[in-house]
Parts: sequence; C-alpha cells; structure tokens
Amino acid sequence: MAGQSLNGTRKAALARAGMALCVLLCVALTSCSSTTTQVRTVTPAAPQLPQGTPGIPHDAQPAANKPSPAQNDYRIQPLDTIQISVFNEADLSVQRRVSPQGHITYPLLGSVQVGGLTVGETETKLKDLLGRNYLVNPQVTVLVDHPNSRRLVILGQVKSPGSYDIGDEGLTLVQAIARAGGFTDVAATDRITVIRTENGAITKIVVNVAAIIKGGDRSKDVGLKPDDVVSVPETIF
Repeated sequence: MAGQSLNGTRKAALARAGMALCVLLCVALTSCSSTTTQVRTVTPAAPQLPQGTPGIPHDAQPAANKPSPAQNDYRIQPLDTIQISVFNEADLSVQRRVSPQGHITYPLLGSVQVGGLTVGETETKLKDLLGRNYLVNPQVTVLVDHPNSRRLVILGQVKSPGSYDIGDEGLTLVQAIARAGGFTDVAATDRITVIRTENGAITKIVVNVAAIIKGGDRSKDVGLKPDDVVSVPETIF
C-alpha cells in the first residue's frame, strides 16, 4: 500500500509539472506572435550639384548668361564691345572691342572677322574655330556689352528734328526726312546737305531731294551712315 501511495504522489507531481510547462510554452508563443519588427526605408536625397558642374549638358545649365532672342539677332558693328564666354575656359572668356574693320583679336585664334555677323552667327563661328584644333564641343556665349551708336542727326526745316536710329537695314536721306515728319513749309528741299566725318575728314554732300521726289529716281537718293548730320536749310524768299 505504501508503494502504491508513493507512485500516486509521483504521478501527481509529474502531471503538475507538465501542466506548468504547457502554460509557460503558451505564454512564450503568445509573446512572440505579438511582437512586430518595424522597418523604415529611408530614401537618400538626390545630391545637389552646383551650377556649372562639369558633365551637365550645356542646355541644362542656367540660362542667365544666354543672350535674349532680340540680342541674338543683333548684327555686330565696328566699335561694338562684346563679351565672349566659353564654358569652363576662363582664359578664353574675354571682352573685346570690334575694330573699325570689323575684327577682334581672340586667344588661340588671332584675328577673327565678326563685323556684320549676328550674335548667334558669331557664337557659331567661334565654336567651329575652337572645335577644329583646341576644344571638344566648346560652349560659346556672346553678349554685346556696349553697342556702337548707329544714329544720325537731322537739323533744320523738318517737322521733328532730332537724333534717329539708322537700324540694321540702313536708311536713305529721303527715308530719314520722312521719319522726321517731312519738310516744313519753308524748307529748301533742293539743297539738303549731308555732313559726314570719316577718318577725321569732313565731307559735305548736297542733294536735291525735291528732284528725287518729283522725278521718282531713287537711284539718286543717298545712303546715310552713323553720325551723319542732315541739315535742311530754309528757303530764301
């Protein structure tokens, strides 16, 4: 009997231990299932490249130094001052004044004819010349800093005397008088004087505008130049 009682006690102890183990296992499983690992993905910010960074196409660079469409069509004249910039080439970025013959002296290239070319044509010409032997795909920008004045003065017996722009297309004497509002009633239209200064020498050209207008012969009209002075005298009664 004593042996049976001892066996029963052992079985009860083993049963209680087994139940306790089951409880601990369930608690451990529940704790694991309720734990969630959070993962946050961080996207690195794109690197900020400074303006003018090598390797960026020229068209992607800021357009602050690009000439406006109006200036791009401007035709460079003798005595204009132009600014030439070559991307990433400080030694080739210079300011030059156009000679009376329309040339500039440029590093590596020497004398280059730019007079009469538009700003865009000048950029293309310099790009081609530099690209032949010196640079690979040079990016050239040309700006006109100080355009030479292309104006003339009309004085005397016209309705609106003053200073007038000749423009890229040029201006004749008859056209200039029309731009000044035409003659007054007392203008001596048969002896208009064009006073022209070239290389320090003064030339006076007397033109019978009345005959040109009356006869319609435009071949006798006079083409005007910058700094010409047109003098329209008064009729002597």
